[in-house]
Amino acid sequence: MSHRCLYVACAFLLWSTGRIDSQTSATKFNHTYEDDRIQVAIPVNWSSKPVYRSDQENHKFRVGVVLSEGSFALYLLTHYGQTSGVIGGRFNEISEYIAPWIKSDEPWACFDVFQQNSTPISNRLVRVDLFLKPLANFKSNDPACVLTVTQVRKPVWAGAYFGATPDSGQRFPGFFLNLPLGTRDTDSDKQMVFAASFQTSTPASLPSDTDPQLRRFLETSDKIVTSIRYK
Repeated sequence: MSHRCLYVACAFLLWSTGRIDSQTSATKFNHTYEDDRIQVAIPVNWSSKPVYRSDQENHKFRVGVVLSEGSFALYLLTHYGQTSGVIGGRFNEISEYIAPWIKSDEPWACFDVFQQNSTPISNRLVRVDLFLKPLANFKSNDPACVLTVTQVRKPVWAGAYFGATPDSGQRFPGFFLNLPLGTRDTDSDKQMVFAASFQTSTPASLPSDTDPQLRRFLETSDKIVTSIRYK
């Protein structure tokens, strides 16, 4: 049995026996994603596609992979470091992977419209979900931010990102994960972004925060992220 096949078999055994999460029925896997930083099993019926960026000279380079289930997407960007120099990075740097429907030229201006909820998924990682609720009287200098809120008619899930926690349990600020996990190294060459989103062009189409399909997607995403093998 090849190393890759053995990894998929082990991951399936862990998940199906409940050693990672016993609250959800067994998840089956039939392929993996692997690069020089991580190896991870991908569930059956999930698709995978490489994610590319372009530098200033318009040269394309691969920064990771997006795993998709319908309109839901989980980004594992293993070679995507911050450029802002701000501790933890800025929302602008990763907003396209969390909230691709934001039309503002400065998405950071819209970040205050989100309600946030943190869910620990391991002793090193936490998932931070962003939610939107109808706010008819919301005021902002950016019309795009106002439009984001006024289009929502019910509480919706707006996206998520994964953050790291050190031994103290206090989550590090920002949106970027440092390698090794749980360290404060801010070298952009050692950073990653794990994020989740719903692929839509308008917040009016975002899933309800109680949508069963959303719940299953988040549970499976947590399993995928916590089962990652780091190199």
